[in-house]
Amino acid sequence: MNRIFQATVPPPPPFVFGATLCRACRGAVLAAAAAGFVCAVGFESAHATTIIYSEIFSGSGSTDLNGQAPQIRPGTETWNASPVFKANGTAALNADPATGENSSFLPFAPIVGQVYTLSASLAQPLANPPPDSQDWWGAIAFTSGSNVNTSVGKDPNFASPWMLYRASGIVRTFTGTGGTGGEDEGTFSGTQTLSITLDTTAAQWQAEWKVGSSTVRTQSFTTNPTINYVAFGRAQAGVDFDSFALVVVPEPGTLPLAGLGVAAAAWVVRRRGLGNSSR
Repeated sequence: MNRIFQATVPPPPPFVFGATLCRACRGAVLAAAAAGFVCAVGFESAHATTIIYSEIFSGSGSTDLNGQAPQIRPGTETWNASPVFKANGTAALNADPATGENSSFLPFAPIVGQVYTLSASLAQPLANPPPDSQDWWGAIAFTSGSNVNTSVGKDPNFASPWMLYRASGIVRTFTGTGGTGGEDEGTFSGTQTLSITLDTTAAQWQAEWKVGSSTVRTQSFTTNPTINYVAFGRAQAGVDFDSFALVVVPEPGTLPLAGLGVAAAAWVVRRRGLGNSSR
């Protein structure tokens, strides 16, 4: 297996669900949750998940995300982000469509034969006026370009695959840039975890989109996308991202452990309920 980076995550200290965790403890739990497994101290499993990026947006709301390092990274990578995005994962609402579409990027090129999952947890985006428009959303994407001053879904970012969460609650998935291959996948509310699994093991790559633990769509590509970055972004809406992660999916024998990670992540990232005063 071609490993980009192997993160060995120690088990977090004992905790009680519903208790307030310090930021460092939440980070340890989320890192394990993003991977979907717990690694014992001093032990590396042959099937261990490879964490490429993990970001829990633990910085200040007065500090730009641009130039900051994610908590886990394969080398010296830093965020290439629009100045509207802050180190706590937020961006204030901007109703002007000329300046309200913004993105943030980390470099990434898939290795053929691997399976990757890109995920993010975000609060339901905010809109003003009420969300009767289609133009208020937060999104995650695999992209070929990295223009921070437009949405992830527009040229020259050439997103494929990608998905968005509208202020109206609608989740929509796409196979290509703009509206290419767009499908509405249902209406949701509150904080949701969006994920895209990209399977490059076959000649024609396949994408699987999820909301929480539920698969909402699968699709094979007739032409495999060109990918140079992973990204998140917004269109006009006020957004609040709790986490962002990219991992190499473990071999099939370890997949049952992923359920533990999803459950832990769903609890950890709801930081408002854990007394986080920085948001």
